[in-house]
Amino acid sequence: MKALSSNDAGTRHYALSALAACGRDGVWDEVAARLLGTMKRRQRRDSIPPHAMVMLSYLLRHAGSEPGRLPALVSLLRKHWDGLDPQGSIGSPTASWMAANWSAAAPGGPPADEVGAPEPAAVEAWLRSSPFLSELVR
Repeated sequence: MKALSSNDAGTRHYALSALAACGRDGVWDEVAARLLGTMKRRQRRDSIPPHAMVMLSYLLRHAGSEPGRLPALVSLLRKHWDGLDPQGSIGSPTASWMAANWSAAAPGGPPADEVGAPEPAAVEAWLRSSPFLSELVR
């Protein structure tokens, strides 16, 4: 958690990746704010694994820990939907995962407070599919 405050972007990304794969709750609001900032920057370089998906994985892992988190996440995603992927890339990993596993969170879906979380196994499967993250998942 301390590495999220690093001056080095790579260190922050690795910290987020570790938190998404196996980290405890405690920085949900900070990660949600980072996801919002990332989504607002449409012209950005992305990474493998995608920054937005790493943060989303962490947020989903802990969305049930406090009331209101899941609807807040759905609202954030809907408001900035086009910012999930840099330059609106079609067929990107994040867009593909969302379409397959959590389409109810997309704009036009049911009210945010009626959207359930995706299956935890879907989030874990995505984490395991990344060669970098697969070794971190417990």
